[in-house]
Amino acid sequence: MFKEGQLLITFYEHTNAQTKSEIHTQLGGKKIDEIPKFHMDLIEVPAGEEETFQALYKNNLHVRFVDFHIIYTIGSCKKHRFSKYGCCHYEMNQDIKNDCILNDYYYFQKFKNLTNQWGLQRIHPTEAYCVAKYKPLRTKIAILDTGIDPTHPDLIGKIIDPINVASDDPTDYMDRAGHGTFVAGIAAATTDNQIGMASASYNTAYIVPIKIRNENAEGVLAIDVIKGIVYAIEKKVDVINMSFFTDDPRGYLEALQLVIKAAWKQNIILVAGVGNDGTTAPFYPAANNFVLGVSATDPANQLSVVTTQPPFGVFFKFY
Repeated sequence: MFKEGQLLITFYEHTNAQTKSEIHTQLGGKKIDEIPKFHMDLIEVPAGEEETFQALYKNNLHVRFVDFHIIYTIGSCKKHRFSKYGCCHYEMNQDIKNDCILNDYYYFQKFKNLTNQWGLQRIHPTEAYCVAKYKPLRTKIAILDTGIDPTHPDLIGKIIDPINVASDDPTDYMDRAGHGTFVAGIAAATTDNQIGMASASYNTAYIVPIKIRNENAEGVLAIDVIKGIVYAIEKKVDVINMSFFTDDPRGYLEALQLVIKAAWKQNIILVAGVGNDGTTAPFYPAANNFVLGVSATDPANQLSVVTTQPPFGVFFKFY
């Protein structure tokens, strides 16, 4: 899916603001947003004539790329078990007492003969946790998502440099959908604190919440994804997580690839979900170059039927 009546134009670096304005006037596009650092303009064109204007701009010597303005799908926690503290539940667990065995409630609570966090247990994290137990917070993980709930007890003290890049109010990073808080908890919830869930990073990572979708939006706009990655680069994060996707054939955006490569050159690891439809189609941004796509496995260590299948649903097996 793409935003009708909009195109994302990437100019060559030598193109100045006056020249860009003259090109828009000449070709009939109206600039409505921009990312100056990467010479990108979001323009408005007549709805239904996107391909015509794409061809016009592509023929201009100052234009490097012309992309459709893709809308990405992002999940919601509202259809799952949901507490007032979001998807990252918290409950007290007073029973587990061992220096290297975690005492987080959902790490041990069972559901249908499996613990709620069987996937985390499957990679045998306790050995690493014992090493990391007394390490300081040093890693910064950017979560490009629906924001974050800063009052969540499993995330207090973990949040730095939050922002909303999809709104005129950059301070409105509150997560009202629940998904961003859920993802942040998986990545960096405070661990071994007798509440909530255990995180993959134990207690060694900060979260940089970057809100890229507002509550009334139809989806995640590509320009907000790009703004989010640019912000993450500026904040010198170590990891960028992108739990959103599109299977639109036009979903490979040259503009997005340019920014992803810039992040990769700064030694940032970019991670994205490969999709939840069980198809073999490529899902972006997971299928972009320099992005580590993540598939889902089942309790039998097989690729889950709901996740994207090979060749784009590639996953690692642990033995």
